[in-house]
Amino acid sequence: MTYNATDCADIIGNTGLQDFCGPKGKFKYAVLVRKGTEIATKLLALTPATWTDNFNNDKALRWFPLAEVVNSEGSQEDPVFQEFDSGVSQFVRDGIKTAVMTLEQMGVYNKNELNKLNGKEWDVYLATDKHNILGWTSDGVKFQPYSTDYVRILPETDDSGSEVGNVSVSIKFADVNQFNKTQAMINPTTDALAPSVWYPSIVWKGITDLQAIVTNMTATGCTLELKGFDGTPYSGANGIPADCHLSLAATPTVLISITSIVETATAGIYTVVWASQSADDYLVGLVDQPLATTPNFETPAKAAATIV
Repeated sequence: MTYNATDCADIIGNTGLQDFCGPKGKFKYAVLVRKGTEIATKLLALTPATWTDNFNNDKALRWFPLAEVVNSEGSQEDPVFQEFDSGVSQFVRDGIKTAVMTLEQMGVYNKNELNKLNGKEWDVYLATDKHNILGWTSDGVKFQPYSTDYVRILPETDDSGSEVGNVSVSIKFADVNQFNKTQAMINPTTDALAPSVWYPSIVWKGITDLQAIVTNMTATGCTLELKGFDGTPYSGANGIPADCHLSLAATPTVLISITSIVETATAGIYTVVWASQSADDYLVGLVDQPLATTPNFETPAKAAATIV
């Protein structure tokens, strides 16, 4: 092996046009993922469970799909050259690509939760209004998210007489070549490799937080109300005791088995039954993802209740 040997050859592409099947579409959805994330194959990227499993993963590994993008404004710097006194210009780098994506209107709770994503390092997958999912590939096999220098949730704008308040996300992409030389695009609505037809607008949904409210706590059960922070009743726990969390307050990670959970005549209100427990302080709610059998819902704060 020879030290300091270099190969400056570049790959040259051909310029003959393929049939044009229409534009990729405008950005409609974004998924924030941890640095180093990749999908091993195109088939896995076209499989909806790849996305839903990671949306419902443990929080330390979870992917976070953002709300629908209602407006996207991108910018692209001109290439950067260094100018010398001799009149020679020397290429330094391609211009940086950025995007500011305005998200659909959301309540105060969701705005507060979204801003908790700030201060972390993210990369991003994108989807368009044409159902195309965009990323890049380093080897023609893996489907990788765009590298970013930063992702920042911006302060919510204020309502005015002519405009509503919205939250936006600012993304500065780290490598324009991931868009211009190695971009990869898949479409789960048309690709024959997709196991089934599916739409990012349906599958790319984040976890909805629910409130847990306990009444009538006894040694053998309680009444549990589950509802969104917008007041919407949650009926998805009916008949699924494995999705119900019961633990001593002192040992919240040690679950106590639930015998049954049955929704009453009132939506979102359940009768929960368990084997007789001793007097103590308890926590009741839904188990955290990915332990739940039903995806996309959690109770971040379990209800505190006491058996006397």
